[in-house]
Amino acid sequence: MARVKNVIRVTVGDVAKLAGVSRSAVSRTFTPGAPVSAGTRERVLSAAKELGYRPNALARSLTQSHTNIVAIVMGEFDNPFQPWMFDALTRHLHRGGKMPMLVTVDLAGDPVEPIYRALDFRVDVLVVAAGSLPDESVAACIESGVPVIMLGRSVETDIVDVVLSDNHMAGAQAATILINSGHKSLAYVGGSEGRLASKERGEGFVLALDNMGVGLTQKVFCGSYSYQAGYEAALSMLALDKKIDGIFCASDSLAFGVMDAVRDHLGLKIPHDLSVIGMDDVPMSSWPGYGLTTIRQPVNKIAEFVLERIDYWSVPGEKQPVLQRIPTELIVRNSVRLG
Repeated sequence: MARVKNVIRVTVGDVAKLAGVSRSAVSRTFTPGAPVSAGTRERVLSAAKELGYRPNALARSLTQSHTNIVAIVMGEFDNPFQPWMFDALTRHLHRGGKMPMLVTVDLAGDPVEPIYRALDFRVDVLVVAAGSLPDESVAACIESGVPVIMLGRSVETDIVDVVLSDNHMAGAQAATILINSGHKSLAYVGGSEGRLASKERGEGFVLALDNMGVGLTQKVFCGSYSYQAGYEAALSMLALDKKIDGIFCASDSLAFGVMDAVRDHLGLKIPHDLSVIGMDDVPMSSWPGYGLTTIRQPVNKIAEFVLERIDYWSVPGEKQPVLQRIPTELIVRNSVRLG
């Protein structure tokens, strides 16, 4: 078996010795805006490259007002939207010179302890995927004293930024395409009834139906956005009313469960017998096995907004939090019968 070599960390002193300068000259070279001559800078950078030296960002942050560390607090990773949103956030944060830190909250464990551990690293901002978290976790973030940018849930406070998709618009978009395609008996499958996103998506759906003179046949809140919840919801809803010909689901993962349940147990064809619409447009929704018509959440625009607000909070002075709703987009695929 090959032996693993001990890793020897290169220090400021090692770079200073090779470059023939003082330790403070090395420190100034790696401090943006610090005075250092061109000759010294060249010798230090050359020595650092030869030794493979990189400055310790955490140590350097102890002498500065910020660390550039952004904690992204999430739960419910069984919902494919969460890793998709996390990917968009991390890509934008890296481009903005920030270091993202994932903080996952175990919904069966202590809801606040992971957040307290993250705060030990002197994070600059907490980006909180509130729709996937228990109330205790959200409260701990708000009370932390660190700037908070909330995703997916509005909170009754004037100290937190909030950014979310326009959920009412999403519900209306789903209702419009179903009614305009001739569907008559429609149902809504939501996640947790007490969560803002599921509530608003259902409200937007029902209001649009009412405006077009169509009533909602069934509404079910499953308690989560999971695949299994959608699977079970489809079996119970369609057992009660086999005339349902269109279902709007509050997440793509719910819609995937609905589609598989319908095909596995009910002998119905999608979209000939039943049309299904999801919400998110996660990558899996375009897979040939689903071809899911869905309402796209603008994850890149949300991530851009988050980065803008992080920069806003990094500048000293009196601050004014904002609530931003970003428009959604209907993505038409094969799961809806068009006319």
